[in-house]
Amino acid sequence: MTGLSTSDPGRLLRPFALALKDSDDTALVLDLASMVVAVHPPEEGYETAPEQEKILRLCAVPHSVAEIAAALDIPPSLARLLVSDMVAEGALRVGATPDPRPTDSLLQAVLEGLQAL
Repeated sequence: MTGLSTSDPGRLLRPFALALKDSDDTALVLDLASMVVAVHPPEEGYETAPEQEKILRLCAVPHSVAEIAAALDIPPSLARLLVSDMVAEGALRVGATPDPRPTDSLLQAVLEGLQAL
C-alpha cells in the first residue's frame, strides 16, 4: 500500500486554500503569457508562504504565469491569483506580454522557407 505521504502537509491542501487573500475587483488581471520577474530575492527572516517563496526563486529570471503554474504544479487560475497578489505587494514586476502577431521578419522567413520547398 502506497498511501499519502505526510512529509509535505501543504500538498494536502486544496488549491483554493493556498490563496492568501480573497480576490477583489481591483486585482490585476494577468494573461497566462504575462512575463513576471522578482523585484528582489526572498529575504531571510521575512515570512512568506511556501508557494510565494518558490515563485520568487523561480522568477529570479522572467517566467510566464503559465510556466509558474506548471513549475509549482498548481492550477493556472491559482497561479494568476498568487502572482497578482505578489505584483500588488511589489514583490514581482510584470513585463511586456509577448505580441501574438508575427513580426514582418518572421513572415518573410516563412515565405522564403515555403518558396524553397
